[in-house]
Amino acid sequence: MHKKFAITMLTMSAAMSTAALGNEIDPYDDPNILSPCGCGPVLVEWVSGDGDAPGTLSWLNPDIQNTPIALFDSTTASESSRVLLPRHYGLGERVDFSYTTAGNNAATMRTDVQGDWGQFVVVQESSKVYLVYVEDDNTIFSDDDLDDAVFRVSFCTVPAPGPSMLFGAGLAMMGLRRRR
Repeated sequence: MHKKFAITMLTMSAAMSTAALGNEIDPYDDPNILSPCGCGPVLVEWVSGDGDAPGTLSWLNPDIQNTPIALFDSTTASESSRVLLPRHYGLGERVDFSYTTAGNNAATMRTDVQGDWGQFVVVQESSKVYLVYVEDDNTIFSDDDLDDAVFRVSFCTVPAPGPSMLFGAGLAMMGLRRRR
């Protein structure tokens, strides 16, 4: 667990260093998690969460009017918790999430609601991997630590059929047609 925490802190430090160099990251920008692949599955992995801030991470299903589908409960999720979303995303399609806090002051923050964008910071780890940090409190009492939920979104590619495979399939079809 300490290793993952150190990696998370290094990633956050890199994001802050980028901001200090003039490539400012505006926390009120659209989190904008867009699929870089054509028609591929999405893997969501729980990285860490603040045990003092229980909540539920949900995927917003675009096929059912962005209905939240619970993925992880921060009190029971572990570093090995992974979910493959039951939908493939095409090139440029947006993937949205929500985080709902528990307790007396329960609140829901969503990546598809502009007023909630400040609660999410997205760092692109590679061309197909995003690390998402969630702050669960948008009041003046917020600790702004961005560690209430941290999760990784990885876009997987489904390999397209290679030219030789297509050529072989074409030859096989011609052979079947010739026999008839």
